[in-house]
Amino acid sequence: MTTKRLEFIAIDSAQLDIIQHTLGIGPSRTTDRNYFAAESQGDDFDNVEALVAIGLMVKGRDIPGGLTYYHATDEGRALVEANQPKPKRRKKGAKP
Repeated sequence: MTTKRLEFIAIDSAQLDIIQHTLGIGPSRTTDRNYFAAESQGDDFDNVEALVAIGLMVKGRDIPGGLTYYHATDEGRALVEANQPKPKRRKKGAKP
């Protein structure tokens, strides 16, 4: 298996958002999801195909309605995790 050096991979914020959405990463910073459905044309399609080309996502199966599933690779997950903001530290005695 080839490992990509993530510090040399440049993606834009829209592409980072797509991988985060694919993995379902939000404020909880955890996920068990890994899919993104994109139409066969448009901005999302262009972005996911660019992510496939650099090995951060893979193309999955076609689904009804002209959509295709895409999935983040281990490298895509690592890039998202490396770009997640650190959780804010609460002050002692602060309410959640």
